[in-house]
Amino acid sequence: MKKINKLLIISMTIVSYVIGIVNLKNGMYVDVLIDILILPTLLLPKILNKLKIKITDKLELIYIVFMFFAYFLGTVIDLYTYLVNYDTIMHFLSGIFEAFFGFYILKLLDVYDEKKIIYNILFILGFVSLISVSWEIFEFTSSILFKVDPQNVLTTGVTDTMKDLIVALIGAIIILVEYISDKKIINKII
Repeated sequence: MKKINKLLIISMTIVSYVIGIVNLKNGMYVDVLIDILILPTLLLPKILNKLKIKITDKLELIYIVFMFFAYFLGTVIDLYTYLVNYDTIMHFLSGIFEAFFGFYILKLLDVYDEKKIIYNILFILGFVSLISVSWEIFEFTSSILFKVDPQNVLTTGVTDTMKDLIVALIGAIIILVEYISDKKIINKII
């Protein structure tokens, strides 16, 4: 699994940097910044491991695959622009990924207890909501700083932002429903 993770990181970084060179030549400086930031984004699990926050190989692979679809294909290759519902699908998948990561945090902090179902559910819903809202704040800040419109405010008002938050929660709720019916699913993933 480590070799697959490394291969994915190297491949996405090389392609992103080549695209970054093209974007630099075309004067697309915000896109160059996005292209350059892929490497530190992909290395986040390794950075956390260095900080003694153990990220399992499975969780790292899930993260890298999600980043492949959300960051690399979505932002670097720009599928968000060309595929109508790509953004919605990615926010839905982010809710699923964030729910699994939330369970991982519960276990990491040694507060996960299969008997505390309500606590676990509320924590996951709060965690996914916090991440989703933080992401929308990041997009809003990007809009102001870089004069871009990742939230599609100009075309949809707040509809895109609200839809993103709702579908992320739906993704988390699907994981929570599965968790309620089979608590062992968390052990299989994390």
